[in-house]
Amino acid sequence: MKSASSREWLETDGLGGFASGTISGIRTRRYHALLLTAVKPPVERKVLVNGLEEQIESEGNCFNLSSHLYKPNVIYPDGYKKIAKFSLYPWPRWQYSFTTSDGKNIVIEKELFIPKNRQMTVIRWKIIQGESALLTVKPLISGRDYHSISHLDHSIDASFEAGASFEAGASFEAGASFEAGKNYVSWKPKKEIPNIFASHNGEYQHAPHSYYQFLYEVEAERGMDCVEDLWCPGIFSFNLVRGKNAVMIFSVNAPLKKPSSIARRLASLERTRRGAQPKNVKEALRKSIDNYIVKRGKGLTVIAGYPWFTDWGRDTFISLRGIISAGRIKEAGIILKEWAGKESEGMLPNHFPDLGEEPQYNSVDASLWYVIVVGEYLAKTNYKDAEKFYPTLTAIMRGYRDGTRFGIKKTEDGLLFAGESGTQLTWMDAKVDGICFTPRIGKPVEIEALWLNSIRTMLTIDKKVSSKLSIPKPELTLWERIFTIGLDTFRKRFWNEKKNSLFDVIDGPDGDDDSIRPNQIIALALPHPLVNKERMKSVLNTVEKTLLTPLGLRSLAPEEKNYTGRYTGNRKERDAAYHNGTVWPWLTGAFIEAWLKVHTGKDSRKEVVKFLDGIGNHIMSFGLGHVSEIADADAPHEPKGCPFQAWSVAELLRIYDGILIKK
Repeated sequence: MKSASSREWLETDGLGGFASGTISGIRTRRYHALLLTAVKPPVERKVLVNGLEEQIESEGNCFNLSSHLYKPNVIYPDGYKKIAKFSLYPWPRWQYSFTTSDGKNIVIEKELFIPKNRQMTVIRWKIIQGESALLTVKPLISGRDYHSISHLDHSIDASFEAGASFEAGASFEAGASFEAGKNYVSWKPKKEIPNIFASHNGEYQHAPHSYYQFLYEVEAERGMDCVEDLWCPGIFSFNLVRGKNAVMIFSVNAPLKKPSSIARRLASLERTRRGAQPKNVKEALRKSIDNYIVKRGKGLTVIAGYPWFTDWGRDTFISLRGIISAGRIKEAGIILKEWAGKESEGMLPNHFPDLGEEPQYNSVDASLWYVIVVGEYLAKTNYKDAEKFYPTLTAIMRGYRDGTRFGIKKTEDGLLFAGESGTQLTWMDAKVDGICFTPRIGKPVEIEALWLNSIRTMLTIDKKVSSKLSIPKPELTLWERIFTIGLDTFRKRFWNEKKNSLFDVIDGPDGDDDSIRPNQIIALALPHPLVNKERMKSVLNTVEKTLLTPLGLRSLAPEEKNYTGRYTGNRKERDAAYHNGTVWPWLTGAFIEAWLKVHTGKDSRKEVVKFLDGIGNHIMSFGLGHVSEIADADAPHEPKGCPFQAWSVAELLRIYDGILIKK
């Protein structure tokens, strides 16, 4: 049961909404839900239907399909014990096996999927073995922001609408008499949430009641509010017979008048869209990456991770490198164009808040990653749309050169200074109660590498499109000179002879920081080399010896001050560990790319696969079919954070679809 409750499945709608849960059926997170939708895609997410109480009756016997964890630590009912089989593809499917008092075996199958670009969840049950059974289902509802917890009060509105036997739109007060139809029921328990529709082919009895003190185990481990109360509006019942599915479709837009036939049609369309079951890790990653590409406005964006992230600039641009490698060029272009319009003072936003506030421009590297990934996109498209991106690219480069927010500005040595007291501008950005755990003010190694690579990228684009855009020659000469000066400074200042590595930050408030961190591998892996091969080899050896784990690179070497081996405790404790030891799978892409720059023998691409074995095993042990956000720094490197992380999946995909297949 512990294993089944730690392995999580995910279904997404392409609009920011999703359904997720565990194999056991026990909700361990506040985010586990069956209908969780984005009111303003892809943000303002609301949890509408949290889960179900499901029970089977057959020949005088009663069996449970569902299981919940209640405070203090009680599992009830025991449906998890009846799970005989679980499969992930093409969507989550469970088989439950029961033995009646007279020795007969009953097998029930349940499946669940979300159709692409539809805010709905389709659930179907059928009897596989046995003749007939009665299925009863009770929806558990909260109607809350997905980051919060529901504690029941008197604000619940128990009224509803019933379809089929009644005129659509008729409202019924709690306890009013009615004749349940076989079409739909809708509820709106709180004014601030959308209508919840339950289209079904069974019967409905309106009987509002409440369930108290569900315990979310993972939230308790994270030091978060972890006990929730849920509302049940009533009971659905279905007569299960061989050859006929029981169907429920939860949605927010409108009721569905023929749920059985609609469910069949949607299942057929989804099965075709999703294709065959993956045969290997690469195929699994290709399927998984689709979950992160969602609509924003008239364009597309990338959700950084499920269940709690929205779209972040840095994560989006790093993920796009894998998306491009996987051949999804058209979607990459749409995403890049959507973000191009968000430039401000030479910066792109790093974060769109979930409640629709103004975007946050608090990253030094997001804009530089954008320049690099646009360069990679244009190279794939023969620079077809270069003129559409050029104004944004030049605004970024000039903004960084001349100075923008947070003290970001080119200095006389050709490098980029970034940071002010109280800020954390790099990807190591944990901050709680005003405390920046890894501020990295000054000239961080990967930022300088991104800056110099961005200059080279722009010079390449300039040469390709100069005839179209009439770029002044003095401008090109200036950038060439900045690059030359910056490269010379980088080579002189960043080499740390004592540790055979690169400094992590130079010119910081406390001088140069020689901590062994993985940021130097990012610097080595970027397209334009900044150090010679001998030094690359030394850095790689240091990183492999001190940072490499089966699930990625540690964010700090064990011998360094502030190293933390376990990512656990309350938010402050976890964020203190976040970039001070915690393993990040997304860094595997940079490590393997750098490794292949050093090891250039004919069998190198075969040899480097050994570094992927751990992650290959990992993708079916935490977030099923995906790669997690982080893992503990100390063995056995238990996965932590988001079970489903975009850049972790994308960087692994870039390895399989890009780096490893290069000739």
